[in-house]
Amino acid sequence: MNILIAEDDDNSRQLLVDLFQSKGHGVSSFDNGLKALAYLHSHSVDLIVSDILMPEMDGYGLCRAVKQNISMQSIPFVFYTATYTSSQDERFAMSLGASAFLIKPMDLQAFLGVIAEVTKSGAKQPRVAKGRGLYRVAPVKFDKQHTDIVRAKLDKKIIELNQERQKLIESEARFRDFAEASADWFWEADSALNIQALSGAPMGLSVCNLQDIAKACQSHLADDMLSVLQQRLPFSDFIVHFIDAHEKHMYLRVSGKPIFDDQLKFIGYRGVGKDVSEMIALNRKVEFLASHDELTGLPNRSVFKINLAQALKKAERHRQQVLLLYFDIDHFKLVNDTLGHEAGDQLLMMSTKRIIECAREIDVLYRMGGDEFVMVIESATPQDAHRIVRDIVKAFSMPFEIMEQRVYTTVSIGVSVYPDDATDLQTLLTYADLAMYRAKQNGRNSFEFYTPNMNFIPKEWMDMEHGIRLALRKHEFHMVYQPQLDAERNVVVGMEALIRWTHPDHGLISTIELIRVAEQSSLINTLDDWVLEEVCRQMRVWREAGYVLPRMSVNMSARHLRSDNLMNLLNNIPKQYGIEPEMLCIEITEHAILEESATVKNNMQAIKKAGFGISLDDFGTGHSSLLYLKRWAVDEVKIERTFVNDLVSSDEDRAIVRAMVALAEALDLDLVGEGVENQHQADILLASGCRVIQGYFYSPPVPPDQVTQWFKKTD
Repeated sequence: MNILIAEDDDNSRQLLVDLFQSKGHGVSSFDNGLKALAYLHSHSVDLIVSDILMPEMDGYGLCRAVKQNISMQSIPFVFYTATYTSSQDERFAMSLGASAFLIKPMDLQAFLGVIAEVTKSGAKQPRVAKGRGLYRVAPVKFDKQHTDIVRAKLDKKIIELNQERQKLIESEARFRDFAEASADWFWEADSALNIQALSGAPMGLSVCNLQDIAKACQSHLADDMLSVLQQRLPFSDFIVHFIDAHEKHMYLRVSGKPIFDDQLKFIGYRGVGKDVSEMIALNRKVEFLASHDELTGLPNRSVFKINLAQALKKAERHRQQVLLLYFDIDHFKLVNDTLGHEAGDQLLMMSTKRIIECAREIDVLYRMGGDEFVMVIESATPQDAHRIVRDIVKAFSMPFEIMEQRVYTTVSIGVSVYPDDATDLQTLLTYADLAMYRAKQNGRNSFEFYTPNMNFIPKEWMDMEHGIRLALRKHEFHMVYQPQLDAERNVVVGMEALIRWTHPDHGLISTIELIRVAEQSSLINTLDDWVLEEVCRQMRVWREAGYVLPRMSVNMSARHLRSDNLMNLLNNIPKQYGIEPEMLCIEITEHAILEESATVKNNMQAIKKAGFGISLDDFGTGHSSLLYLKRWAVDEVKIERTFVNDLVSSDEDRAIVRAMVALAEALDLDLVGEGVENQHQADILLASGCRVIQGYFYSPPVPPDQVTQWFKKTD
């Protein structure tokens, strides 16, 4: 017959091979259970003889695997081992399905007799033979060989067991330390699954049975946990939702494993639970901010694009109209600059409320950013839109009570209609935006429906675009640099390069307006090119003067990220000035990576491969999914200044910052807190784990000559 031997000791394995071959049997031998099991999947054998202690897979594991496999379970399985501590070893082996449990050393003829009986009876007749009772009649040669083998093997195992014992002692000590400092709830359950709390049970928890816990699992996991309990299997990290005696929602993360006695009888479960209510609430807050504006609670730009695309498909099927309303709060900047950010925030929230009150329940309002909002009106006519916008304009005629002052402002509204004006999302949005600007041109406090003659660029835009082109030729642009400080070490670790435009007649031009017009007129790529070259040129000047440079962050537009020419720019200009890619960090905004086109994907991968850093600006504004942080291999995220502004007074903003810090640490990302304006904000950021800060508290953006003076002082 064909016999398989699993034995890790070379001498013992060879003795068995020689013994069986001398009796005319075919023999295959292996030094661990894993190799033996692999052989069994492709070969047939009539008998398996196995040791217990082996590397990778022991004899118990091999026996269990064989007996659980329908095609192998009929093969007789014999344990032949020197590892015998108590009768429990035998009982456990036989419970796995072994045919015999033989203890080394054993008389040769007695051993062969048991083997013959096992193969004759098959796998169903278990037998335990204690070799020590037959040892005296064994031949002397066989006795000495086995004695030497067993002694050497036991010496080796004793050393290994002593080492493992020491590790276990140390591990238990560590566990006690962790357990004492842990907020975990330790529990046990009896065979009827009734729970007895051992320590740290959450206040208000009233469940008394594991099945109650299973039923309280998240709906899609409840059946899974009930099935696990019925099969007496271990389980881990099931999230359970309870409402305590005070009607407070509580979330527990529960793990446990079954307990068996010496007879392998199930006697209960033992495990731990942890109150993760705060973590669940924080995760939900982060998820909410990924799709909603924090200030107003409205869905954001990314949700708008998804929902409008669905609305257009639905309207196409049912031959209906969809109306797009674009709102801009008139003179919002004046209120914000005069009364402060808090007043500006209150105006935005009150404006949101008034707009929603004038619309139908099914109409959805979105905040696009700043003081701009969009509303999607489905299953309606232009007449419905006329009524809604008239009501909104009328509602804004009443003053707002803000910080004990009456504030008067108005609203300008632009309307575009699907499919009359356009059939795609972006064109509809552009047309509504153009109509809104026409309303502003006509004196504000009004609304306009889009008409084809609005395709002409407004005069202000034309003037601004012409001014940008002249400014490039006349060298009216200049760069300023704002340092990024490691507040823990008081060391500058980076700088952000920022463009400024000083007009000969109008003075310093708003950078926001500059970028907005440049993006609309396709001049943004030209500005990006100029900025990168000017930054690299200035870095070379500083380097040639002998200064050690921190890494420089350079902003790159969304339009440039979609350009096929981006990598030519990044590969050539820094090289021309001798600046290594590692010295530059390409800073992009969240919305720039929302478009998952092949060009954006290729450019992001190429930027990373070339050695440039990638920084995600305005992190936390909710425009993108957290998935993008992993997908695009971002190196750094910047906490948006709106979260920093109210750190001192807002518990929510502090919690959000802590969540961002935890996320950055988990993904091994650098983190920069933007817009830090005072010591309190800096202290809170540092205490939360955000070490690097940027803002007027440390330094405003300064021209190159002031940076040079700073280099001289720190050199």
